[in-house]
Parts: sequence; C-alpha cells; structure tokens
Amino acid sequence: MMRSMFSAISGLRNHQVFMDVIGNNIANVNTVGFKAGRVTFQDILSQTLRGATGPAAGRGGVNPMQIGLGMLTAGVDTLHTQGNLQSTGKITDLALQGDGYFVLSDGLQLLFTRDGSFDLGTDGKLINPNTGMRVQGWQAVSGVVDTAQPVGDITIPLGQGKVGRPSTSVTITGNLDASAKSYGEVTQINSAGGRGTVSGMFTGTTETQYIIRIAGVDGTGAVTSIEVSTDGGATYGPPITPTGGQFDIGNGLKFAIEAKSANTVGDTYTFTAFRPKVEARVNVYDSLGEVHLIKLTFTKTATANTWTWLAEPADGSVSGITPTTATNLVFTSTGRYTGPQPAGPITLTLANGATSPMTVSLDFSALTQLSGASEVTLQTDGAPSGSLVTFQVSATGEVTGVYSNGLKQTLGQIAVAAFQNPSGLVKVGGNMYQQSPNSGAPQIGTAGSGSRGQISTGFLEMSNVDLAQQFTNMIMAERGFQANSRVITTSDEMLQDLVNIKR
Repeated sequence: MMRSMFSAISGLRNHQVFMDVIGNNIANVNTVGFKAGRVTFQDILSQTLRGATGPAAGRGGVNPMQIGLGMLTAGVDTLHTQGNLQSTGKITDLALQGDGYFVLSDGLQLLFTRDGSFDLGTDGKLINPNTGMRVQGWQAVSGVVDTAQPVGDITIPLGQGKVGRPSTSVTITGNLDASAKSYGEVTQINSAGGRGTVSGMFTGTTETQYIIRIAGVDGTGAVTSIEVSTDGGATYGPPITPTGGQFDIGNGLKFAIEAKSANTVGDTYTFTAFRPKVEARVNVYDSLGEVHLIKLTFTKTATANTWTWLAEPADGSVSGITPTTATNLVFTSTGRYTGPQPAGPITLTLANGATSPMTVSLDFSALTQLSGASEVTLQTDGAPSGSLVTFQVSATGEVTGVYSNGLKQTLGQIAVAAFQNPSGLVKVGGNMYQQSPNSGAPQIGTAGSGSRGQISTGFLEMSNVDLAQQFTNMIMAERGFQANSRVITTSDEMLQDLVNIKR
C-alpha cells in the first residue's frame, strides 16, 4: 500500500519540475534568441516479485513480475531550433539563420549567444550593450582579413577612420567628331617673291609687309595660333569672310587678325596649322590623397581616323608629365579604338612627399570617333581621403565600411561558432551559453561556411517558444499532478479502511 503513495509522491514532485520548465518557457516567450526547454521523464527502479523463467518440458516461459517504484525527471533538454526573425531596421542588429552562435568575450573567456542585439560602444567596439560583452571576430588590416588568426574585438571607428585610394588608371569615354575638319594646311610659306599659300584658309596676293597672327578659339576653348604673310589689304578667298575684325571659317571656329610686325621680302616664317582640338580634365589622387588636375588634349591630324593625345598638368601641383610629345590614337573605319590597352601610361612627377613618380594608365576602349559633337569625359579610379560614415554586414559576416568619398573597404569579419552537440551547452544567463565537456569545443569560422548559418542584418531572432505547445503541456502537467494527488488520496482511504477492520 505504501508503494503507491511513494510512487505518487515522485509523480507530484516531477510534474512540478515539468510545470517549472513550462513556466520558464512562457516567461521567455519574447526573449531574443531564447531556446525553449523540454522535460523528459523515466521510471525509477522496479521491485521484482517474481523472476522470469524460460520454456521447458512442454511448458511455456513465465514473464517477470515487477512493481514500479515511481518516476523521475530524466533530463531537461534545450531545443536549439530556429526562431522567427523580426525586422528592426537597425544595422547593428544581427540574426543567424541556421546553426551557429555569435562569439562574445568578457576579456577572460568566450561565451556564445543567438542574441544579436548589438551596438557600437564609445570606443568603436561592437558590443552587446545589455551585458557589455564584446563581439568577437577578426579585424582587417588595410582591408584584408586573416581568419587564421585568433579571434579578437571588432572596431568600427565611425567618423574617425580615414581612407583614400591613389589613382592607377583613367578611363576615357565619349566621342571625337569624325567630321571635324582641319584648316590651314601649309603648301608654301614665303617662297621667293613673297607669296605664301595656306590652303583652305586664304591666299596672300602681294609681297609680304606684315606677319599676321591668327588666333583661333573653338567651342571647347581650345586655342591655336597661325602666323601667315599678307599685305594687310589682300582679298581673302572663301571660305574666309572678314566680319567685325574676325574671320569666320565655319564649323563654329572664329579667328581674329592681329598685326605683328613689318618684315623683309624673302624672310621665312613657320607657323602651326590649325586642327580641331578637344580638351578634358580629370582629378587624379596621389598616395597621400592629394588631388592633381590633369588636362588631356585630343588633336585631329591630317591622317584619316587619326587623332593625337597629350597629357599636361592643369595646375601647379605636378612638376611634369611624360611623355611630353603627342601620341597617335588610331580608330577603325567603324569608329572604334582597337589599340593597345591600357594605353600610355603617363608618369607624373610630384614634389609633395607622395609616391613619385606616379604612374597612371589610360583606358581608351570606350572612346569612339563617329560623326557628331565631340564630348569626352575622364574618370579616375582614385579617391581623396574620406571619413567612415556607415558600414554594412554581409550574409557571411564581413563588415564593410562606407566612406564619405564613396569608397568601401573591409573593416573586419564577425566570427560564428558551431558545436558538435549544441544541446550540451550550459546556459549561464544573459542569453548566453558556455561550452561543456559534452558540447565539444567551439568550431569558430565565418558565417555560411561548414554547418554555420548565414547572418541577416537589421533583424533579431525571436524566442522559439511555441505557446500552443506550452499550453498543451501545461494541461498535461496539471492533469498529471492531479492524478498523482488522487493516488495519494485513494491510498490514504484504503489505509483508513484497513485500520477500521479492527472495529
């Protein structure tokens, strides 16, 4: 009779444990990264009243006769299943999808958590602001992460970090007008008798009396000068027509006349014939992040489909650029450039303490020579020094800084730990776990590798507690407790009846 009471008492005691676990699960239904507990029971030692016997001499065997002595709690497991993700929009909030745990440190030991509600400390460290624990990973050195090194703190110096990128190339895009015409082709200059012929422009008809400088300015501001012989009163043939002190030679080009000096018949003069020119400027950046303005001039030649290019300093920060002579730029009959890539390079000589000489390649692959307006744009791959304004965390945990100059650079890598037996981890409070002999050593690596899940930025993992299941378990715990209490009551009544037999 007493066995039933002791069995019922064990049932009461352990169903209370069942209820304790349910209560803790429900209490943490909104705890970030919480993993629900689960109770499992097992029976205690059974008392054997009769042993089992095997079949013999035509008789069958006999099963053992045993009476159980109650039950006990076999274990309280942690269910490490995935919780739902909740969007927060905060870039320091991180959630793991899949297996794995964020690694935190208090300076003495490593702890592990699924709670990714992180923030930046005043020292720029990535931390859990609720506990002060620092998120562990690998800090990048000049944008390179070495995951073979031990994990450490991750620093994100918003507003402080500086980064620039020296220019190594300039990309030239746009078009050079294939229909652009050259004027002032020289056929004869001050030959005997003083006649000089400049085809396509004008023809002097009398002996030389003045040297005339013709300065031309096109739509881009390019200037050229031509010195020719004339008596100052010659009749200028087409297509030149003097208008208001200027010669309009068509194609949007105008020339002004300036008397230079009296000269002697038979003197020889040289001049530069005018050809269409296109200029473009670009800022290039040295190893110190200082800017230098470079001018690139394209000049149409007398040869079909051929231009020249020449790079020159456009400010006083560059003492010289080589090559110093113009280089041919030849296009195909379809207006494409198929020359060597990258072209150049050009070499800049600097005197400001930056790396010198500085070499910059030129990429003409996107430049065309087709009929239409000449428009050329230059773009460098360099950037001036800029401050860190924000950052991004990728699905693999790579932390990338975004700078005010538009550059991006890797700042670090967040570590994720995996375990052979996550259920063997020990809860230590604060949504954190500690490794145990039965969890195995942490296998620390990057998110998305091995069995580690991926990281979602701007999300938090919610508790995996299923309220419907917990309320069902609550009913089971309550009914189990009630039934065991009824066993005690019934056993007491039976003992009472036994005592009353003596009456």
